Amino acid sequence: CCTVMVACISPASVNLEESVNTLRYAQRAKAITNAVKQNVVARSLSSTESLAMQRENKHLKNQVADLMKTLNEIKASMLITTASDKEEGHNAVEIEGNLVEEEKC
Repeated sequence: CCTVMVACISPASVNLEESVNTLRYAQRAKAITNAVKQNVVARSLSSTESLAMQRENKHLKNQVADLMKTLNEIKASMLITTASDKEEGHNAVEIEGNLVEEEKC
């Protein structure tokens, strides 16, 4: 992966100070280096810790699945509500009990 910086400078004398500052900043940015280091824990987990982490992982995956299902249901109901409201000439959607007006551009 490579990072690219584009420094935009002007040959006009009225922009000299800003152009010099831009070149200085670009030079400092060029000197920045990053070293990739893998974050590894050297110790092994006990069977109890491993089981606890597996249970927590399973619980969190189930929670994500439930939230995704709820989100999809909300999106579907919003689409249905919005479509039926537009057919009736309304431009508002109810989200969590609050009526939100649709802005026209």
